[in-house]
Amino acid sequence: MLLNISVGGLEFSPGSAIRLKATIGNTGTEEVLLEYFISQLFEVIIRDESGTLVYVHSDRGFQRYLTIAPLHLRLAPGESHTETVEVPLVYTRGAEKGQPLPPGNYTLTVYLTAAVQGHPSGIIDGVKAYMAASIKITVKPRQ
Repeated sequence: MLLNISVGGLEFSPGSAIRLKATIGNTGTEEVLLEYFISQLFEVIIRDESGTLVYVHSDRGFQRYLTIAPLHLRLAPGESHTETVEVPLVYTRGAEKGQPLPPGNYTLTVYLTAAVQGHPSGIIDGVKAYMAASIKITVKPRQ
């Protein structure tokens, strides 16, 4: 399995939104089944330079999409699936909730949280996930 992420730039204005593309690919020789119980294959987390969580995508209320039956995604060998997620550069927790992230350097991490048939999930950065990919982004002061 392979997880690639792209955001169309690495510098953003405070309060702007990132168009994040996350692609999961089957690099193996057999079909892979991914199973998830919420309409979210991925979790997106942004941490500041000190490692503090400033943005957690699931904090934005995705629970309204909770489903009773699991959702399935089958990937044949060599096949991939891409999702585009809008990630606003705002705090999702604490007293600053809803406020734009201040200028600075951040790490954006995408976690594949779906269960991958035949492959156990682990704990990555405290998140139950099969795999993760990270990039550095910068919030620049408005000019």
